[in-house]
Amino acid sequence: MKSAVPYFEKAAAGLRDVVSMVSTSESHFFDEEKFSITDIKKNLNDLSVERKLDAMKRILAAVSSGRDVGVLFPDVVKNISATNLELKRLVYIYIVAYANISPPPPAPPRRAP
Repeated sequence: MKSAVPYFEKAAAGLRDVVSMVSTSESHFFDEEKFSITDIKKNLNDLSVERKLDAMKRILAAVSSGRDVGVLFPDVVKNISATNLELKRLVYIYIVAYANISPPPPAPPRRAP
């Protein structure tokens, strides 16, 4: 079984690249005191694209800081069909980063016919 460490390092390097592109005006997304899973879930399921973008930026900031936000995976994936290109890109970045960090769950046992 392969170690998850190389995948984590690769994902972390990719996220560092994304974070380095973030301007200082977006540094508020990295504020740990304002990070609330409940609020982020609410924003991801909101109709407003702006709220969804805000939630995704907070999630990616948390991932780049080493925080486990796997609990948000189903809420993030729901937004893959968004028409907003920026939102789609952020969802894609999250999925790629999370796939590299988190090993796949074990397959369920097969039943005999």
